[in-house]
Amino acid sequence: MSELQMIKKVINWLIFNEHASSEKELAEKMGYTKSSFSQIINGKVPLSNKFIEKLISIDPNLNKTWIVSGGGNMLKDDSNLQTDRKTRDEADFLKVPLIPIRGKGGYLKGYGDVKYIESLDTIPLVVDQAFNGKFRCFEVDGDSMDDGTRKAICDKDIVLGREIKRELWSNKLRLADWDFIIVYNDGISIKRIKELDNQTGILKCHSVNSLYEDIEHQLDKVFELYCLIKIVDRSTRR
Repeated sequence: MSELQMIKKVINWLIFNEHASSEKELAEKMGYTKSSFSQIINGKVPLSNKFIEKLISIDPNLNKTWIVSGGGNMLKDDSNLQTDRKTRDEADFLKVPLIPIRGKGGYLKGYGDVKYIESLDTIPLVVDQAFNGKFRCFEVDGDSMDDGTRKAICDKDIVLGREIKRELWSNKLRLADWDFIIVYNDGISIKRIKELDNQTGILKCHSVNSLYEDIEHQLDKVFELYCLIKIVDRSTRR
């Protein structure tokens, strides 16, 4: 593994463990612009000792020797730090069931079946303890939420959702704060909800991609509703 490959592995580890939400935020924490940061990690600008020092300063458990020479492990063998990490792992890591595109038909039939949910593949994720409740990961089908910006939600991305209990649908959806994952009788869609008409029982949903039309869902045909917390994986995009 090359030095740059090791650097990228460290960056992925830092983001996965929520030291930063993205490469852009990590760059800002290290005092770099996103452009200069990208040039360094892609080998267009020589990798400096200063960059490595700033990178490992984000987490004191990172091992500089491993990055520079491949010696030892990526993380130091520090019993106190390992104990802290174990405590965090036990408290915060969840194995979140993943609903892939090809398996969504089965999910529509088995979303309430504990044995079916237990049969699904899972993704281990650090979940903020402020978000209590039931979590699911969904593989995105289509580009209706791809607006061409860095916040785009694209085909085959994997997103994390937290369930909103049905009794909260009428007045506590916080429409301005979230995009939503809607599990309904004919499928699973990710949309921005513009309006919930409680009198007619209609969810009016918006697609941020202008090539896709807005749609409506009847609440009595919606099985589950999730607020979309974050994109957790883009490695499967084609």
